[in-house]
Amino acid sequence: MIRFLFPRRSEDYLGRLSRVRWRRAFTPCGDALEGVLEVPDERSIPAPGAAPALAACAGIPSGTIYPLDSAASGDLGWAPPLVSTLRELEAIPAPPPSAARALAAAPADFPARFVIAGPAGPPLVAPGFRVVRVAETFGARREILARIPAGARRLLDVGCGPGETAAEARRRHSGLRAEGIERDPRFAPAGRLALDAFHEGDALEVLRAMSSRGDRFDVLVFADSLEHFRDPFEVLDAAGGVAMPGATLVVSVPNAASAPVVSDLLSGRFDPIGAGPEDAGHLRWFTRRSLQEMLAETGFT
Repeated sequence: MIRFLFPRRSEDYLGRLSRVRWRRAFTPCGDALEGVLEVPDERSIPAPGAAPALAACAGIPSGTIYPLDSAASGDLGWAPPLVSTLRELEAIPAPPPSAARALAAAPADFPARFVIAGPAGPPLVAPGFRVVRVAETFGARREILARIPAGARRLLDVGCGPGETAAEARRRHSGLRAEGIERDPRFAPAGRLALDAFHEGDALEVLRAMSSRGDRFDVLVFADSLEHFRDPFEVLDAAGGVAMPGATLVVSVPNAASAPVVSDLLSGRFDPIGAGPEDAGHLRWFTRRSLQEMLAETGFT
């Protein structure tokens, strides 16, 4: 039977959802295989047909089976279609199960793998065993960068992640000082290297501290971060305290009225994943109109 091994950090909301989905997908084929299914990347999602493809490997005496991995290359290269929701992912046609084949070497980075019970054997790949990795960051956001005005001198990116967008803004705009706020400590090393100043901590507390000491910015960026705050009104009020007169505010949020979300709801579904319009970390939801109303209420035109 299949035993499941998940990372220790999988006790959070997204991790628990991940465990449910992997078990739901692979438990039905548990009688066909003996071994351990390791899922170190809790943001990964098994693609359609992954479980039958692994079950088709029954009878292999030993070895470790790796999936076709959207984040790898060479023998493990697979580019999944662009989708926004789990429902759309599940609609991807599953390939017919095929025999596992040998790999030249085991990949150093993988979203999942199945370790067959018994003596260690050569690494294998089962072509139908596919996994989609959900990205944590999306690089420098071109649609955000396009809205930063020429002549900007000091930019603050609230919820900056590793600072890719703010760093690219500094590269494009001569003389621009780029700072960021981020609470996830995993992004701190990259953020400190990328930006003129990286402020690790709760955004509301950092903004209030900045306001108290007189820090002011002529560009404020909230790129898909407002929906993660318990009280976005309170955060925007605090942002107003660090805005120079006439400052530019650049905001993007997922649209709760977008076609993928509406289609999910009409089919009786809502499936939080690691990113996108149904991100498991979203606490608040917006349409264009409700976002405009919130910005007007907090003093932004």
